[in-house]
Amino acid sequence: MMHVKQITELVTSGQADAAHQALDTLLAFGPNNVAALKLRAMLFESEGLFEDEAYTWERILNVDRNDQDALNYLFRRQNEDREHFYFTDEIPGGRRFLAYPHKFISTAIYGLVGCLAFFICVHLLTHFKLSQVIYVDETVLALFGICVLWPWLAIIRAFLVAPRFVTVTNEEISLSTRFRTVSYKWEEIAHIYLAKNISIDEYHLSLVVAPKELKDPILHINLTPGLSIIRARHYFLAEIRKYHPNLDSQNLADLKLENPKHFQY
Repeated sequence: MMHVKQITELVTSGQADAAHQALDTLLAFGPNNVAALKLRAMLFESEGLFEDEAYTWERILNVDRNDQDALNYLFRRQNEDREHFYFTDEIPGGRRFLAYPHKFISTAIYGLVGCLAFFICVHLLTHFKLSQVIYVDETVLALFGICVLWPWLAIIRAFLVAPRFVTVTNEEISLSTRFRTVSYKWEEIAHIYLAKNISIDEYHLSLVVAPKELKDPILHINLTPGLSIIRARHYFLAEIRKYHPNLDSQNLADLKLENPKHFQY
């Protein structure tokens, strides 16, 4: 029988299935092993099994009502409940999830930094009277293009191509930007994968929609915390499972998709 430290090494090496089996054995002998339960909760979260994760944290709270990690989990769930209220809308036949514009916000920050850098450089040029050494007008123009114009063009592009919302209804799942909507009818979908890449320090989780027709593009939606356009991830996957209950869990490295055309968000 493996101990928690050894099972953690399995997780670190990406052997999630082996880690689950080892945890089954360990928890059969010690069902109140909090360290093992926490490791299992972490695995469930990284695999998108949020209902199982919630149940595991409940088991931990039954053992220790003051466990700080469990209390932090309750706080995160309360925050996700608020996100479900503010970032989703009920529509006829389903629910619409407003997209969080990560790329647009990060690009806008770079644009702001570029503007500040431009003003500082121009101030230094005029303050130290460097016109005797260099061509100030040409330098200012070059700085304007690099620090202001190029970042703002990137901001406009990010604004135009950023996803606005993801809609899940009884007929389809769709993702909309300002200029187009990509829709997938449930009967036209071959597989929906929860693609994972797990380690003990960080993980990646994506929803991958693979249509039956190879000519249709594959849709990737990042569900990794801090990077996902979906705010209420727990509710998002629960909504999808209403209409497509079988989500295939796959390691990201093992996921082989034939269609070369992908939409990634």
